[in-house]
Amino acid sequence: MRDNWKSWEIHPIAHLMPAMSDTEYEGLKASIVARGQDDPIVRYEGKILDGRHRYRVCLELELKPEAINLPASAAPVSFVLAKNLHRRHLDKSQMASLAIRIKAAEQAQAKRQKSKGDWDKLLPSNWTHSAKLHSQVRLTGEETKQLAASAGVGARTLRQAQNVYNEA
Repeated sequence: MRDNWKSWEIHPIAHLMPAMSDTEYEGLKASIVARGQDDPIVRYEGKILDGRHRYRVCLELELKPEAINLPASAAPVSFVLAKNLHRRHLDKSQMASLAIRIKAAEQAQAKRQKSKGDWDKLLPSNWTHSAKLHSQVRLTGEETKQLAASAGVGARTLRQAQNVYNEA
């Protein structure tokens, strides 16, 4: 069966990253018009994991997007973090909040692997408005230091984001 690229769905994990601003989106669109699609769209479980904005541009311009599947050995949440955390223009607060949301998603991923559950049930469909999973994020002091370092923020900023997340 042929894949109809015009009807691809966005994977819930992709919503871990905040949406581009209108200005950023228009810049991406101008870049694709001028140079073509630089990076392939990455799919996981048949859905777009990375590249939802590139996909939207391709739909608007009626260009068939270049796409690849996430390698089986890759962890989808970690992949999204690695691809996006430092290429997007996020302030320290946004980076800390994202790191906590990703930690929650990693916990959901572990829960999914144990229960063979569905991502759509474990992750909210719209992370922009609902960053809460079914359980609170708990971190040891060492986990806090490591997560803060990977997000490029201080441990105090990360703890503040964790408190906001847990109380939301």
